[in-house]
Amino acid sequence: MDRIPAQRRRGDVTVGAAPTFSTISASTAVEQAHASRAPSRRPAMLSAWSELLEALPVAVLWIDRRGTVRQRNSQAQRLLGGELLGESWRKLVAQRFCTGATDARLTLADGTPVAVTINPYEEGQLVVVTPYGVTQTLLDIEARHTRLAEIGKLAAGLAHQLRTPIAAAQVYLDLARDTGNPEYFEQTQVALDSLTRHTESLLTLARGEIQRDANISTAELLEFITRQAHALLSRNPLEVSNSWPEARLQCNHHLLAGVVLNLIENAVQASPQGAPIELRCYRVSADDGADRVEIVVRDSGCGIASPLCAQLGEALITARPDGTGLGLAMARLITERHGGSLRIDSQPGRGTAVFLQFSVREALI
Repeated sequence: MDRIPAQRRRGDVTVGAAPTFSTISASTAVEQAHASRAPSRRPAMLSAWSELLEALPVAVLWIDRRGTVRQRNSQAQRLLGGELLGESWRKLVAQRFCTGATDARLTLADGTPVAVTINPYEEGQLVVVTPYGVTQTLLDIEARHTRLAEIGKLAAGLAHQLRTPIAAAQVYLDLARDTGNPEYFEQTQVALDSLTRHTESLLTLARGEIQRDANISTAELLEFITRQAHALLSRNPLEVSNSWPEARLQCNHHLLAGVVLNLIENAVQASPQGAPIELRCYRVSADDGADRVEIVVRDSGCGIASPLCAQLGEALITARPDGTGLGLAMARLITERHGGSLRIDSQPGRGTAVFLQFSVREALI
């Protein structure tokens, strides 16, 4: 077998006269396994990498410069069949692999679709054969681990975020019982609503997917938000305008309203008493000419410096000394899972505006 030149880009899968196949990159573990062949490596290291290769769900083969299989893991035997050691890689390609007439992907003789990666070295080639089912399984595991990492990152801030409305609800409820003043009952409801929104947002993150089962107009959404926001606005008036009321959103309107309500709550906390909070909805045009719905919440507070503003929306990044950044992180997550985007514009002394934007395919006219 002709040796693949060392300068060839890793991942190319041309083997003699065999066709070129779609590939996936080899894992770092496989690369390190080759590195452990160096004489300077201790036997314990070789043993450890051998055990690791045996545990991999992919077939791994070491082909020497003459094109002969010199090492393989047990998964290679199960996937390709036979002893394999001492066999010609060229012949294995001809015997064990085939391409369908209408399928450009490489398949095994039994029809199993696979991806093959060949990594060239001076001493030979490292071949990794991965069934597509395994690839999807590994991607699913990675996505699950990523989601768990997100939950873990936000959990630290969640305890503090929930503690505030719980304590507030208890204080207002005690005052309501002692005085009978309906205003305290209203403030208790504000705290409980905030607690509910944060809890629902965290559950959304844990589930990973959002059921967008409501198709409502922006007029209906803003009306729902305005009713829910009433108890938040004892200190500040809310100015609402909507120049595209007929646009319809395919969404989970409770979660989307929760995002806007959290932004309104942030705006109230950042604004001096009596300063109006703006809630606007309108049509915008993208560079490609497509129309999008944009919802903006704007305050007239002290604003945020650019370096910090650029980081807002990440968990545990906040402009408030007593904040956690959880609300904005959840807002960004829920917006993105609705196919939208979140942007923050703020300048010291000129207030802050948060823009939520949804494409036309999400906002059905």
